[in-house]
Amino acid sequence: MRIIVCSPGYKNKFAGFYYAFDKKILNGLIRAGHNVIHFRDREESRIAHTKVLAIGKTRANLSLLEIAEHFRPEMIALFHADVVTNETLTKLRTAHPGCLVVNVDCDALVDGHVMTRMVARGPVCDLSFVTTAGPALAALRASGVPARYIPNPTDASMEDVDAFAADEKNADLVYMSSYARKAAQWRFLDAVAAAAPELAIVRYGIDKQRLLGRAYFEALKRARAALNWGKHNDVPFYSSDRIGQLFGAGVCVAMPRGSGFRRFLGEEDALFFDGAEDLAARLRRAVADESWRAIGRAGQARYRALFNERRVAEFLVAAATGDDVAGYEWADL
Repeated sequence: MRIIVCSPGYKNKFAGFYYAFDKKILNGLIRAGHNVIHFRDREESRIAHTKVLAIGKTRANLSLLEIAEHFRPEMIALFHADVVTNETLTKLRTAHPGCLVVNVDCDALVDGHVMTRMVARGPVCDLSFVTTAGPALAALRASGVPARYIPNPTDASMEDVDAFAADEKNADLVYMSSYARKAAQWRFLDAVAAAAPELAIVRYGIDKQRLLGRAYFEALKRARAALNWGKHNDVPFYSSDRIGQLFGAGVCVAMPRGSGFRRFLGEEDALFFDGAEDLAARLRRAVADESWRAIGRAGQARYRALFNERRVAEFLVAAATGDDVAGYEWADL
């Protein structure tokens, strides 16, 4: 298919976030044999607007229409494409009958603003995809938006370290985030440290000082285990895209049992826990007997087999075109 992917480019934080969700799907679509153009809507707007934001947004939308006129897309895939308007998408659909429009959002649907923007985009889309399942996804569908669950992909060309094989370590557990200093997520880490003071626990990203780029993966490589923990740990099958990065990097991933991911991953693939003390005890054992290596290796292999960038991209296309997706383990969510 001829596909235009509309998503952020490589400016500002995205300069170091080249392994974002949309870039993996972009790779997956190309590797699956599709002809793909990457339209970087925010960069197009910045280039055009000089000091008048509205002018930049208008010109960016005109640029998308011009590209489509020549390319004649069969699908438009939106990934947080905030600059692209519904009016432009309506014009595209009129000019190119049969062109499918899909919208993908990897933020938590339980956050009100995410639901609002998905519902607002829904009328001009054939299908929407979210990384949240359960009641929130049911509510989105009930609002009249055709929607499916899509997992966070991993890409071996991006998550290109094998932490399980590295010997130089400075952390028994690492946590990467950008929450404010007083956030509950850091307090949870404090509780783990208090329960196992002998363990080396390293944290990055307090007060939005995110670790990005190669430094991010080098830090994962130096860790035995990494914590996948956020604001919505009990929302069915939701995780930030951090989950794909951690499993892809081959680090032993520690994550809460209530997340739902045990449907896809076994006890041999991750360090599932029920609270801070439970995590401390399990991590202590994994460090002592070095089982973190086997868990990291198995978790990477399992996650890549299920959720690699090509397979997730192929699911997106198949679901949008109405093909059979029963073979995908998450298709019934």
